[in-house]
Amino acid sequence: MASKCYPSHSASGFAAAAPEGADDLASPSSAPPAPPGDAANYDSSDDSDCVYLPKGRDYILGREDASDEETELDALEPSAFEWRAEENVPRRFEFSAHPGVNAAHLHRKSTPFQIYSHFVTPELMDHFVRETNRYYHQRPPSSASRNWRDTSREELYAYFGLRLVMVLNKSVSVESYFQDPLCRMPVFEATMPLERFLLLTQNLHAVDNSETHSAQDRLWKLRPVVDVLSRQFLSVYTPPQRLTVDECLWRFRRDGEVFGVKAYRLCVRDGEAPGYTSAFGIYASEEESDVPAPGRVVVDLMAAAGFFGKGYELFTDKWYTSPALFRLLQDRQTNAVGTVSSQRKHLPTDLKSRDEVVSRSTPTGMLCLRWRDDGHITMLSTVHDSEIVDDRSWPGFKAPKVVSDSRPAMKRARKHDPFDPPYPAIPEATSWYKKVLFYLLYVAATNAFFVHKALGGKMTRDRFTRRLVDDLIREFTGEES
Repeated sequence: MASKCYPSHSASGFAAAAPEGADDLASPSSAPPAPPGDAANYDSSDDSDCVYLPKGRDYILGREDASDEETELDALEPSAFEWRAEENVPRRFEFSAHPGVNAAHLHRKSTPFQIYSHFVTPELMDHFVRETNRYYHQRPPSSASRNWRDTSREELYAYFGLRLVMVLNKSVSVESYFQDPLCRMPVFEATMPLERFLLLTQNLHAVDNSETHSAQDRLWKLRPVVDVLSRQFLSVYTPPQRLTVDECLWRFRRDGEVFGVKAYRLCVRDGEAPGYTSAFGIYASEEESDVPAPGRVVVDLMAAAGFFGKGYELFTDKWYTSPALFRLLQDRQTNAVGTVSSQRKHLPTDLKSRDEVVSRSTPTGMLCLRWRDDGHITMLSTVHDSEIVDDRSWPGFKAPKVVSDSRPAMKRARKHDPFDPPYPAIPEATSWYKKVLFYLLYVAATNAFFVHKALGGKMTRDRFTRRLVDDLIREFTGEES
């Protein structure tokens, strides 16, 4: 463990040596391929720490060119959907994956830090250390940063631990945790001075700015982090059959301008780890039109996770659901259930009726059902017929089974939504990509909690996070927070 030591004044320290094996992250080879056309390059050598949010959308991590899927979604003709007034005969695909925790040495009594380290790996932490120190030495010297000394893996563990404390205890600003009599928390001053915390925030980096980066990669400043977390989310835990898709729009403001970063995640619907994020996609854009069509998002996420052809069952809401998407999912041996907008293309045109339940089906086993409750609910499913059952969400009432089964999906997944945390105290001047980085690290901590539950652990989410914070800070100070 590193001891806590802050010299009162120090000149810029020596450059940190790259740890053994660190080159694995220095120039990630898993960056997504450039889209068809001329590949422009972006020279970041003179890039400052200001907002960089170019127009255009990012390719979802791990995604190969998805033109085939996009063409299929766009090219389906109405004749591809032969809707009949007959009971649906579902064609359920058998689930062939093997769900569970894949890290053999993790067990029920593994500490939060041990689980977290399978996502935010020591190699990733060493990469943060190397690039943060490099970024400081690349910048012109200034009076504000003259007290810098090179950081270490243990210090950044503590820094990320304090960032998690901010999630647990919302305050109005970073300074208030150190100085405000009403909000100050001793753990902050006991871990590091405010000046050091702000210096780490200012210099925190994950890439070498002196290198040339593809202009097609909108997340190049986060690419090593995105690649590692994406790989670890999939390798550490294999989800059970039922999945769902969730989204969140992160809005950032600076200099009077509002920037949007839209994030999507493919997550576990129910079971031992409801809400675990298996795959995610981030789209950085100044224009809503740059965000891809919802159906393409679903295809991209499933393809990035490698879940096609394994009999997964995907629950979607009406923003994603369409007959074209469900037909494509059927072709890829994926079951699907979801609410659907009555304005979607390729829906049956004769659903209007005074009957409480009206349904149509296709020869491929797709059900379209309209249920008249207080309003009208339209459903699509490739695994249901029009059976009426006791509604699990409303005891004493009956509903179509497809409605009853789909209702808990979003509630359970969003109960622990790491893409929408109560994240406080990120100054407006902080670069947008650093804010996204803090969100992603919070997702990693949340996934660590879900792995703890999947292993049979009994801690609540709050207690798990507090234990994780203690572990992270102890790596630096040698003492409990």
